[in-house]
Amino acid sequence: MENFDGKVALVAGAAQGIGKVIVQKFAEAGAAVVFCDLLDDEGEKVAEDLRAQGGRALYQRADVSSPQAVESLMQHAVQNYGRLDILVNNAKADAWDRLTELALEDWNRVLAVCLTGSFLCAKYAIPHMIASGSGGAIINISSVHALVAYSGSPAYDTAKAGLLGLTRQIAADYGPEGIRANTIIPGRIVHEDLKKRIARLSSTPPTPLPFSAYYPVGRLGTSEDVASAVLYLASDSAQFITGTELVVDGGLTTRTQEWRLDNHSRRRWQRWWESQNKAKDEG
Repeated sequence: MENFDGKVALVAGAAQGIGKVIVQKFAEAGAAVVFCDLLDDEGEKVAEDLRAQGGRALYQRADVSSPQAVESLMQHAVQNYGRLDILVNNAKADAWDRLTELALEDWNRVLAVCLTGSFLCAKYAIPHMIASGSGGAIINISSVHALVAYSGSPAYDTAKAGLLGLTRQIAADYGPEGIRANTIIPGRIVHEDLKKRIARLSSTPPTPLPFSAYYPVGRLGTSEDVASAVLYLASDSAQFITGTELVVDGGLTTRTQEWRLDNHSRRRWQRWWESQNKAKDEG
């Protein structure tokens, strides 16, 4: 495990799911962690549990789309722990509908949290990172939605794609001041909340889980998969890596749509194709 003794990490959107595991992994690796969310009970519980285990963790409620809330969050981190070294932008919102049916307020809300929130967190974190004298690392959590379109997801797809450009801009502008910025692109992640939703539907869910067949590795991702990638990119082991994307999707985006045909359909197509080629050769 990477060692983050003496480092201070801030994680946005971390009361549950992927963000919660990122906070836990940083604390286990020795970092002091400040994190925010809008789920106060869950966030306070995470912080209390980590402190009970000897970790250093503080929760603060913050709406990342609010400049005042984000600035206060960064100040809270520095006032309590003296510096800021790592920022992980994981806050998210989504809205499902086709573009022509999507309400403008839903479009604005998703972009405000996913994209503008990441901009604001970086805007107010970077001066503290520079002031520390040793630079810092920013990791933006995007999604495979940034690479391929998903049905009924124009706002989320757009916001997650926007993070790729934001990350490159930060890396290019602030590299000379010791700031690295990278994006992680996860595939479908089975986090604790998804497991709970599945359990409410059935005590005997299908195995493997739906969509697993789309992944060459034969399974969906876990929060730990993403957290491990975050800690790597935040560590000194990645000090020459900036402005790029790390795809953590079990190979999902390596396959074309044709590849995703079920085996029966693919074999049937292959037999037809071979028969046509054979007929052509014989003719």
